[in-house]
Amino acid sequence: MFKKSFTLIELLVVISIISILTSLLLPSLASAKGKAQQAACSSNLKQVGMGFLLYTDDYDGCLAPYSSVPPATIPHWYWADMFVEYFDTSAKRSQIPGTDSVGDIGLEQNWMTYSRLMDCPTADRPGEYEYTYNTRHGWWTGNTSNASKKIDKYPDPSRFIRVIENGLPTGGGNPEKGMNPVQASQTLRLSQSPVHIQQNNSLFMDLHVEPYSAQKLIYYSTTGISTDKYPFQVPGW
Repeated sequence: MFKKSFTLIELLVVISIISILTSLLLPSLASAKGKAQQAACSSNLKQVGMGFLLYTDDYDGCLAPYSSVPPATIPHWYWADMFVEYFDTSAKRSQIPGTDSVGDIGLEQNWMTYSRLMDCPTADRPGEYEYTYNTRHGWWTGNTSNASKKIDKYPDPSRFIRVIENGLPTGGGNPEKGMNPVQASQTLRLSQSPVHIQQNNSLFMDLHVEPYSAQKLIYYSTTGISTDKYPFQVPGW
């Protein structure tokens, strides 16, 4: 007695069905992965935002600096370098440059501080800042005009972006660690490298995090920069 087996046509039908189901499921899986990465990125920014809150509390409500001259031989000391202890107490220091998937923050010459909170899982670039500070809401030692401004003087902190994701590739130029919204070219370049499905996660002055679309960045670069100025500049400041 012969055992009944699948015919070639039946096998081809089964393979076709599996292929169709796979093609239907893969976009959903990719979308779910992207959403999970965006949520992890948002969580990172919220913890960085808590660091801003602690810093502001320690310094009588004053805005945090985005750059200064460090007590070493490197030319600049950027915002996350200066107060990493406020948002990531688990940050590690090493003299060996890292290539793993954690944020690299140069604290002083030949030393690096590694903070996982400076990494977006979608656009991880070891050795680079993946979030850029809006320089209109901070100050540096070369221009201290904003140093006396305090968070409680903002007309509506929920409308202003303090930190936004930077999806620009290595060597992409400004904005990198800091973004100057007075220069339309910088916000326009951010719109050209959105990280999460045409969006960049953004930390606002009131510490909430929400995605900001590439279309809105384009609008700001072409129109908002000289009209309402939201969400990067405070009108009249």
